[in-house]
Amino acid sequence: MITASGVSNKPRAVHWRHLKAQNVLAAVKRRLPGGGLSYCIRDPGWIAEKHLHSVDGKWVRKDDEIRFWHVEERIADALVKRMLNCLDCGFCLVECFASRRFDRGTKRLVIKGCIQCCRCPRLKFCMGWRHRFWRRIIVEEP
Repeated sequence: MITASGVSNKPRAVHWRHLKAQNVLAAVKRRLPGGGLSYCIRDPGWIAEKHLHSVDGKWVRKDDEIRFWHVEERIADALVKRMLNCLDCGFCLVECFASRRFDRGTKRLVIKGCIQCCRCPRLKFCMGWRHRFWRRIIVEEP
């Protein structure tokens, strides 16, 4: 409908300018000769070993490098992505009630008593991976 001043009073569609997620290189993945995977983490402060409990006995840390063996690549990738982007929200453990604890004093997620069911590596519920403006990503070594 047009008003007397000649201006339409129809509601106008608002077009939001969506910013794409900013990717930050956080780790370089390479394949080891024995079939293992190695992730060289750019900043050792980003390494939180608590996120690797679901594959205990199948990984080792050497300074800024984490090596996996006998772990599927998709699971290792998910564990490292989750570790690098963690906000300590606890959504990664929605399905695992055995080890989910939240320390109210430090306001951090505590993972204890993992039964290694491997249901937690899904990134479906990861708030840090899905809803963060910037993501710490993994690239494969050429």
